[in-house]
Amino acid sequence: MEVDELIKLGIDERYINAWRAKGFKTLTEIQEKAFTNASLRSGKNILVIAPTSSGKTFVGEVLAVKAARELKRVLYLVPYKALAEEKFQDFTEVYGPLGISVVVSSGDRREFDDDIRRGNFGIGITIYEKLAQFLVQSPGVIGYCQLLIVDEIQLIRTPDRGPLLEMLLTRIKRMPTRPQLIFLSATVGMLNNFDKWLGLEIISSMSRPIPLQEYVCDYKGNLLNWDFRENKYNESKITLVNAANIDELLIKISLKLPIGEQMLIFRAQVDETERTAQALAESLPSVPLSQETIQSVRDLEESPARDFLERNLYRGVAYHNAGLALEERRLIESLFRHGEIRVLMSTTTLAAGVNLPADKVVVADVKRWDPELRTLVPIEVSEYKNCAGRAGRYGQRKSGESFLLARDRGEAELLLNKYILGQLESLESAIPKEPDFAKHVLGVIASGLASTEVEIVELFIDSFAQLTFYSQYGDQKAVGEGIKNAINILHKAGLIEKDATLGIEKVTPLGRIAALSGISVDTFSRLVKLIQRSDLSSMSLEDIFLELENCRELSRLAPYLSGQKSKLLALWISGEEVRNITREFRIGYGRIRDLGESAEWLLTIAVDIAKLTGIEQSIINKMSRLTMEAHYGVPYEVVPVAQLRVLKRSEIIHLVKNDMGKSFTSLHQILDTDPAGFIGILDPNRVSVLKYAIAKNIGNSFQRKRTGHVIRSEKISIIRTLIVNLYDNKGLDFERAIEDLLNVHQISLDARRFTRQRTREPDIQLPGNKGTIIISASASEDFEKPISWNKAKEVLGSVGFTGQASNYITVGKPDFHDLAIKNVHEVTERGEKLLLLRVDVLAELCLNVIEGKLKREDLLDFLENKRGYISSQEDDMLKFYI
Repeated sequence: MEVDELIKLGIDERYINAWRAKGFKTLTEIQEKAFTNASLRSGKNILVIAPTSSGKTFVGEVLAVKAARELKRVLYLVPYKALAEEKFQDFTEVYGPLGISVVVSSGDRREFDDDIRRGNFGIGITIYEKLAQFLVQSPGVIGYCQLLIVDEIQLIRTPDRGPLLEMLLTRIKRMPTRPQLIFLSATVGMLNNFDKWLGLEIISSMSRPIPLQEYVCDYKGNLLNWDFRENKYNESKITLVNAANIDELLIKISLKLPIGEQMLIFRAQVDETERTAQALAESLPSVPLSQETIQSVRDLEESPARDFLERNLYRGVAYHNAGLALEERRLIESLFRHGEIRVLMSTTTLAAGVNLPADKVVVADVKRWDPELRTLVPIEVSEYKNCAGRAGRYGQRKSGESFLLARDRGEAELLLNKYILGQLESLESAIPKEPDFAKHVLGVIASGLASTEVEIVELFIDSFAQLTFYSQYGDQKAVGEGIKNAINILHKAGLIEKDATLGIEKVTPLGRIAALSGISVDTFSRLVKLIQRSDLSSMSLEDIFLELENCRELSRLAPYLSGQKSKLLALWISGEEVRNITREFRIGYGRIRDLGESAEWLLTIAVDIAKLTGIEQSIINKMSRLTMEAHYGVPYEVVPVAQLRVLKRSEIIHLVKNDMGKSFTSLHQILDTDPAGFIGILDPNRVSVLKYAIAKNIGNSFQRKRTGHVIRSEKISIIRTLIVNLYDNKGLDFERAIEDLLNVHQISLDARRFTRQRTREPDIQLPGNKGTIIISASASEDFEKPISWNKAKEVLGSVGFTGQASNYITVGKPDFHDLAIKNVHEVTERGEKLLLLRVDVLAELCLNVIEGKLKREDLLDFLENKRGYISSQEDDMLKFYI
C-alpha cells in the first residue's frame, strides 16, 4: 500500500506530499493494517503493537494530523521530555506551515500550558506528568479532546514511569465521556488482560520492514547467532578481529564499518559513552566536514560536548547521553541523520527517546546503572530489543545487524539464550512497587474521582494493578490496608481533611498544591517547613537548596558531594560561564540544566505554598524571580529572551551585562532597536535570528488562540464565520467583524459602525449604561508587529458622536507594544477612560456569552468599566467572573 492511498482517509494531498518528503512512500505492514482497520476509523479504542523501527509511530502521527485537520483537538502523550521536544519541533516544522497549531508541555516547556488548558491548539504534545497535573487543575482538558494518543505504553510496567501512567489511565477510564484512545507499544510478552482492562481492540504485527540479524560477538570476533529454520546455533567470525577488552573490540568493529554506513553503540553509563567515544576518535580515519557543520558546533555554548565535537567530529564520532543539553542533543541527532556522524556512542536512553535508525547496532553492556538502587542491574530483554531494533534504515538498506558483546564463547551462548531467544517481559502493574503510594491517593481525592476510603478502594480495584497483582496477593484487603495507611499520611501532612458532616475526605488548599506539584509527600512537607522558617527572607538560593538537596527529586540527579548542588546553582544563577561550571564539577551542560529545572520545579511549588500561607509579598517576589533564574541561568529581566530558545545563554547574558553599557530587557525594545544598536553586544546575524524569533512567537501565539476559538465556535456555523473574520480580517473588514460579533443575537449590544469615517472619528460605538462606548479597531499588517502607543491612543481623540463617552476601547491584534501597555496604566491612573483589548480576549468574552457562561449584561459592564490592559487573560477573566 502506497502512502498516496491515505487520501482515501480524507487527508489533504499537502500532508501526503509532506510525508513523501520525509521518506514515507510505501506503508509498512503495521501501518497498512492500522489505516485499513474499520474499528480504528470508526472511533474505537485501539492498541497498536509492533517491533521497534516497524513504523508504528507514523500511525500515531497520521491519526493526529487527520483529527487536527478536522478541527478536533488531539493530545499526544509521550514518556520523556526529550521525545516531546523532538515531536514538537518536527510537527511544528512540517505541519505548522500547513495550518495545524502545535503546542508542547513538559518539565522544561511551560509556555503553552494556558493554551492547553483552554484548548487553543490542534495537536498538544505532553508528557505523562503534565497531563496528570492538568487533570487535577483542569479536568476539562480531556473533555474537549477528541483523540488521545499514548506512545510507549509498554512503560506501564516500569517503576519510574508506570505508576503515574497507570493512575492517569485509571482516571481517564472512569470518566463519563472520554476521547478515542490510541495506544502505541513495542512488542511485549503477555498482555495480562491490559486490552480488556481498557476495552481495546488490538492491531499487531511482528514484521519489521527491514529484517534484523542478531549476533553475539566475543572478544576474538567470533559471532554466534540462531538459525530459526534449522533450530540451531550458527557460528562465524569477523576477520582480523581479536581484542583484549571492550574498547579494543569496539574500535576494531568500527574500523570494519563499510563506507556510507552508520553505527549506534550502546554503553551502560554516561562516563563510558564519553571515554569510549574518545578512544574511537583516536583510532578512526578522518572524514570531511562542511563549513555549515563546523559553524553549527561553534554556535553551541562552550561546554565539554562542544569541546569534544570540535576536536573529534572530523573522525565521524560523537556521544549522546544525559549530560548533554537540549541544543547539543538536537545538533548531534541532526548530524547523525545527515550522515556526518558515522559512529554514535549512547546510553540506552536514546533507544527509548529518540528515533535514530542505523545500519548496525552494538549493545556493549548487559548491565546499566539504576539510580534508585544506586548499583548496576541487568537490562531487560525488552530494553535489549529496543536497542537492537534501531538497526535497519527503512528505504535505504535491505537488512540491519545488531551485535551483543560477550567476553567468550560460554558467555556468548548465555547472552544469546537470555536476550536474543528470551521471552519479552509481560505487561504488569508497577504500582505495588511504588514507594510513595500516598501521592497517588492524594491525586485521586484532588481530582474528585473518590472522596471516601471505600470509593478510593473501588477505584484502585479498577486499576491494572488489581488484574496483575492484588487479585493474586491479598486482593481487596491488601488494597484497603495500603489506602488506609496513605490516608493517615496525608492527614498528618495536612493535605486532606475529614468533612465530619458529609463523612468524606476532601483535599485542603495545601493538598491541592501538593496534588498539582507531582512531587513526593515527603518533599512537599520539607517545602512547607522551609516556607515556615523565620529567616526565609535572608536565605539565598544556595541556603534554600542546602535544605532540599537530599530530597527524592534531587537525589536522583547525577552524583554530587554534599553541598555541591546548592553551590552549582548559585554559580548558574550568577551568570558564571558554563565552561567554568562544567570544569569545576566535572559534569556536562545538560546536568547543569537538569539541576536548574529541578530547582525551578521545587521553587515554583514553594512559591505557591508561600502565597497560600500569607508570606510577605516581597519574599514571594524574590522566590518567583529565583524560579525563572534557576531554570534558565540568566537574569530575570531577559527570561523572555531565553524562552525563545534561539540564543546561547552567554549571548542572552550579554544583552544586559556588556562593555557597551546598554541593557535590552524587553522583546519589543529589541524589535524596535536598529541592528547598529547591538554592535559590540551581539553579532548582526544573531540579531536577525533573535528578531525573527520574536516576531514568529507573536504570530504563533495569535494563531494558537485563533485555533482554539474557531474549534469552540464550530457548534454554531454562523458563529464560526464571525470568529474567523474577527481573526483574519484587516481594515474595514476587521471593523465589520467586531460589529457583527457584538450584534449576534445572543449578545445584541446594538453596536454601530461609522460607514463614512472622517479623521479621528470612531470606528464603532455602542450604547452603555453610563454613556457611549467608543471602539477603535487596529490590526498589524502581518499579525506579528505589536500595536504602538500612538495608534492605541488615537481613540481618545475620537469625535463624531453625541453625548457622554463612558469608555474608549482599542481592539488590537495581535497584541500591544510594551510602551503602550506601560502608558495606558499611567493614563488610567490619572483618571483617563481607556482600555486596550486584545482581539483574543474579545473573542473569549463573546464566546462565553454565546456558550451561556457569561451574561450579556456582564459583557457590557466589562466593556464600559474595564480600564488599562488585560495582561493575563486567565487571571483577569477569573476576577471578572467573580
